[in-house]
Amino acid sequence: MTHSGKNVITLHLDDYFKLPPAKNHEKRLADFEWIGPNEVRLDLLQKHIDCIAKKQKSTLEIPRMNWTTDKEESELVSTIKCDIILIEGTYSLMLERLDIAIFMEHSYLDTLENRLFRNREPLSEFSQKVLEREHEIIKKQKLKADIIINKNYTVSKNTH
Repeated sequence: MTHSGKNVITLHLDDYFKLPPAKNHEKRLADFEWIGPNEVRLDLLQKHIDCIAKKQKSTLEIPRMNWTTDKEESELVSTIKCDIILIEGTYSLMLERLDIAIFMEHSYLDTLENRLFRNREPLSEFSQKVLEREHEIIKKQKLKADIIINKNYTVSKNTH
């Protein structure tokens, strides 16, 4: 994707989960402790980021989760002209060597409201517990952020 004359590669943390969506949900139901960064192949994502940043390969095979078929697929991405790597996702601030780290300061209730608005998944008591747990993990990442965007989309520099 090109934005303002810059070539951008976007890596979605959701594509790096160890299990496809439905299977991951089943694992969460069976083991609530599964919820968290251990669900995600952060090591593979970090490897891909480093590979793109260091221009080690001209193409890279990136995982893509197919939510319809509940299978992991892949996409071959050209890395030759990449100017910016955008990493998006819940545990992205746990990665290393980030040039600019942005933290979206929302509560799990804001996330819940957003999910309801997008009609992402059926709302359940379990979904709310998952959001609460994820929020507890995510809020600790705020310290690593350079920029904070609050609930009203006001941008500020983190003063750690």
